[in-house]
Amino acid sequence: MLNFVGGAAQFTLCHGQQITVKNLPADCSITVNEQTPEGYSVSYSVNGAPETSAALTLKNSSTIDVVNRMAEVPDTGISSAKAGIAAALLSGAVGILSLELLRISKRRRNGK
Repeated sequence: MLNFVGGAAQFTLCHGQQITVKNLPADCSITVNEQTPEGYSVSYSVNGAPETSAALTLKNSSTIDVVNRMAEVPDTGISSAKAGIAAALLSGAVGILSLELLRISKRRRNGK
């Protein structure tokens, strides 16, 4: 339930969440104040038309979209799957090398 106090309401949304607020009067003005984390950009639209600021005016049956997008991370060519395979191969090679060194060490101690 969204409670308005003095004409203002506050809420928090997490990734993938949305909120619907019904029965606001037409032609009223709203301002969206939002904490935007570093590396994110925010965009606003009313009824699909882009807006340049967070001060928005509602029309009849308005839909307001406020979208946060994380800045693109440049492609390094390394994915988590590739990194996992490389780590497994490296671990296996270290294990095999360790066993071989242990075998050579035992041979030397036994004089063979």
